[in-house]
Amino acid sequence: GDQGVTVLHVWAGGSRFGKTPVDRAEKNTITREVDVRLEADGSAAIEARETIAGVNAASFRSRYQAEGTRKERFGRRVESLFPGAELLDFALGGIDDRNVPVTTTYRANAPRIATPAGDTLRLPTSSISGLARSLAPTPTREHPLDLGIPSRVEETWIVRIPAGMTVEHLPENVDVESAFGKLSLDVEARDGVIRMTTRFRIDVDRVEPKDYPKFRAWVERIDQVVQQKVTLG
Repeated sequence: GDQGVTVLHVWAGGSRFGKTPVDRAEKNTITREVDVRLEADGSAAIEARETIAGVNAASFRSRYQAEGTRKERFGRRVESLFPGAELLDFALGGIDDRNVPVTTTYRANAPRIATPAGDTLRLPTSSISGLARSLAPTPTREHPLDLGIPSRVEETWIVRIPAGMTVEHLPENVDVESAFGKLSLDVEARDGVIRMTTRFRIDVDRVEPKDYPKFRAWVERIDQVVQQKVTLG
């Protein structure tokens, strides 16, 4: 049923307003694993697997239920995660069964997932970006900010380094925690493979105006962390 909505409780002796319970972030999750076969020109072949659970699964089903628009909409989703990527094929599971998480696998070609800079490539660490722009674009607020149901995203990129290239720089592992949630970034390189895991969760469904400056500072710090690049040369 609806979460975090105002309801009126009525009983023989009176009445009062209250709010319906809101699930914890752990119940509403997206888990994404992305294999990236990187080329020396910055292009890449992508193979990805995702599992979507809770409220996230319900909204996913609603968006992709109609077969007629499914491929076009899913292609736009992949391009939003990996700018410029062209969807090759995809498969969805659990679309018609509300009792299980939704699963998806897909393949795509990305013409420029890494940016050439001289003899080096600069590779992003995550598809999570632009949180301040989307969640907290103004310096202050007069009204509460509704964030929707708390949720969690865990994304892992497994990047195969092009032959002849080596890792010149890796971002530091970072945790950015607050009363609103947490982001962690873990990056490691071994035997020609870079593994980057981003875990991001929002623990609250709304932010009061008095707390908004702290919330905005938190998402701005997250944007700084996920804007870090891996450098290959």
